[in-house]
Amino acid sequence: AALLTLGVGAAAQVWAPMPLTIAWVAASLAAIGARSALGARYLRLANPEDQAGLYRVLFVATEFVAGAAWAGGVALLLNAPEPAAHGFTLVLLMLVAGMIATTASAIPAAVGAGIAPIVAATLWSIGARTAMDFAILAALCGGVLLYFVMLANRLQKSALAGFSFQEEKDALIAELEQSKLNSDEAR
Repeated sequence: AALLTLGVGAAAQVWAPMPLTIAWVAASLAAIGARSALGARYLRLANPEDQAGLYRVLFVATEFVAGAAWAGGVALLLNAPEPAAHGFTLVLLMLVAGMIATTASAIPAAVGAGIAPIVAATLWSIGARTAMDFAILAALCGGVLLYFVMLANRLQKSALAGFSFQEEKDALIAELEQSKLNSDEAR
């Protein structure tokens, strides 16, 4: 995510003022750092299950902050007068939405919190124009972002199903081992 932010920041300098671009890159990198620090802190907990609810809320909040940072970049680029900046931004939106959907899929609320500010900034920026092509692009963007939210839910369900199958497999292996021990004792 940090490399993507730096790459987008370098490209954004073509269409947006340098001070605003630097401010956006700094805010985005700070959000990425906060999210990483929170994850590292959670992994260092002695018993993370005890504080899972608190950390779930914190993960959703940090994902919202990261989404808000990306929303700033979206607003910055979509308000540039060059059409190339708009196309670049819409492709970037799909990439970022996919990234959020796959990395935050374990907590569906975090996916929504990360994508919501981006959608709001996109609709605000595109809604400020009246051309029909921008309305069509906004509908396309909204549809793709909705798809990524649905994809995140599927990824979570798939991961949970995998855990369930692993648990069943472990139980069967334990049962087989116990049967083997019982058989060995009977001989």
